[in-house]
Amino acid sequence: MLKRQEIVGERGNASLKSAWMAMLLRRLHAWAGVLIAPFIGLAAMTGLFYVWTPQIEDWMYRSVLYTDAQGQPLPLQRQVQAALDHVQGRWPLSGVRPALEPGMTTRVLFADKTLGESERWAVFVDPVTGRVRGVEVAYGTSGALPVRLWSSKIHRQLMAGENGRIYAELAASWLLVMAVGGVYLWWGRRQRHPDGDNPRVTGILRSKHARWGVILFLGLLFLALSGLTWSRFAGANIGQWRQMMGWATPTLKQQLVATAGQTGSSAALGPAQMIDAVWERAQLYGIDAKRVEIRPPSKHDQAWAVIEIDRRWPTQVDAIAIDGRTLEPVHAIAFADFPIAAKLTRWAVDLHMGVMLGWPNQLVLTLVAVGLLVMIVWGYRIWWGQRQRFWRSPTLWDALGFAPWLHRGLVLAVAVMLGWALPVWGVSLALIAVGEAVLMYWRRRY
Repeated sequence: MLKRQEIVGERGNASLKSAWMAMLLRRLHAWAGVLIAPFIGLAAMTGLFYVWTPQIEDWMYRSVLYTDAQGQPLPLQRQVQAALDHVQGRWPLSGVRPALEPGMTTRVLFADKTLGESERWAVFVDPVTGRVRGVEVAYGTSGALPVRLWSSKIHRQLMAGENGRIYAELAASWLLVMAVGGVYLWWGRRQRHPDGDNPRVTGILRSKHARWGVILFLGLLFLALSGLTWSRFAGANIGQWRQMMGWATPTLKQQLVATAGQTGSSAALGPAQMIDAVWERAQLYGIDAKRVEIRPPSKHDQAWAVIEIDRRWPTQVDAIAIDGRTLEPVHAIAFADFPIAAKLTRWAVDLHMGVMLGWPNQLVLTLVAVGLLVMIVWGYRIWWGQRQRFWRSPTLWDALGFAPWLHRGLVLAVAVMLGWALPVWGVSLALIAVGEAVLMYWRRRY
C-alpha cells in the first residue's frame, strides 16, 4: 500500500479526506477503460449496424415486403388460405399480420419447433391478388427478417446464445458506472480549475475526453439503463422489482370459461374461416393501429388474441381477447392504463432499438455511438501515454484506506448493493479488486 506521505507529495498539499473519492473513481474509471472498453466498443459498433438494419431490410426484402398491385384487398380469409395452401400443412398457423397500409403484403405466420426461440415462418401474401410472394424466417414482435435477426443476435449475444448475453450486460453495467463516475471527475476538476483545464497538467486529449463525456452523458446513461432492462441477470432483477412494486407490463388473458353446448373457440369453423369475423369485431372494440397481429387460439379453451404491435409514435400496443364462440371480448388491455414504469420501459426499449421515432431516433443513436467510439480511442491513447504512472498510482484499496471509516462502510455497502442488482458488474468488480490486491503485494515484494 502506498504511504500517506507519498500521496500527499504527489498531490501537493491536497487533503486526502476530500480527495479519496476522486482517487477511487479515477482508478476505477481507468481499470474499466482498459479492461471493459473493448466490450463497450463492440456493443457500440454492433448496435450502430443494427439500428440501420430496418432500411437495409426494406431494400433486401422489398420483393416480399411490398407489392405494386392495385385494387380492393381480398378478404383476409382468402389471403390466409393462400398461405395455408402454400405450406401444405407443414406447420401450424400461429398468427396473421394484415396489410393495413397501401403497398404492403400480408404476413401469415407459422410455428416450427425446429426454429429458434421466438422465430416463425412468415409467408408473404399479396393482399390484392392472393399470390404468395415469398417465405422468410421472422423473429419476435418486431418481425425482424434474417439480416436484422442476424445483426440483433450479434449485438445482444455475439451469436453465442444465452452465455453470449453476458458481454452486453458487462458493457451496459460498466458504461453506467463509467458515465456517472466520469461526470463526477469532470466536475471535481472543473471546481479546481474554473477557468478550464490546463493542457500541461491534464493533457489535451484528457480534456476532450472529459468534455465529450459530459456532452454525451444523457445518451450514454440512457443506453446503459435501457440495455440493462432486458439483460440476462440484471434484467431479471429489474423484472422482479417491477413485479413486486406492481409495475409489471399487463398480459392478455385468453382463458375461456366453459359454457354448456359450447366446446371451443373454433369448434364449428377453422381459423381461416373465422379470421375476418374476429378482425372486424376487434376493430369495433378499438383496435385501430396500422400494425396488428391476429393470433388464433392454440388450445380449444382459449380465445383469439388481436394485438397492436405499432411501436412508432404514438405507441399502440393495445390488445383484446375475443371468444370465437360468441365473438364477445374476454379480456382487454390498453397502453393508456399501463403503470408508468411499464410505459417507460416500453418507450426506452423502442428508443434503444431506434424504432420509436424513425430516422431522427436512428440519427441520435448514431451520434452517441460514434461519439462513444471516439472517446474509447482517446481513452486508450491517454492511458498509453501515462501507463507507467498508472502502475505506480494509488490502487482502489489505497484510496479506500484514506477514507474515513464511515465512508468506507458506505462505499462497500453501495458496491454490494450494486453488485447484487448488477451481478455481472459485481463479479467483474471483485476480479478487479483481487487484481489490485495482487498489485499491492507485488509492490511490497519488489
